Amino acid sequence: MAALTARNVHLTDQALAALAESPLPMSTREVARRVGITNVAREQEAWRVLDRLARQGLVERLRLPEATCRYWRYVGGGSGV
Repeated sequence: MAALTARNVHLTDQALAALAESPLPMSTREVARRVGITNVAREQEAWRVLDRLARQGLVERLRLPEATCRYWRYVGGGSGV
């Protein structure tokens, strides 16, 4: 796995903090806004950060049957991968 850039470390920390503070799951777009990504074209960056956190077991990806967006929630713990 490639090393994280300083920007990705910052986005990861910000995403974890936003999800940990939220009592409800958040959409990918809402997480992106909370970490300072306001350009729709750059939301893919937020997706990559969230996907990495999901693989580490720190957040959970939720898929609703009728929704096109994904929701995320903080679960803590993680494997540290």
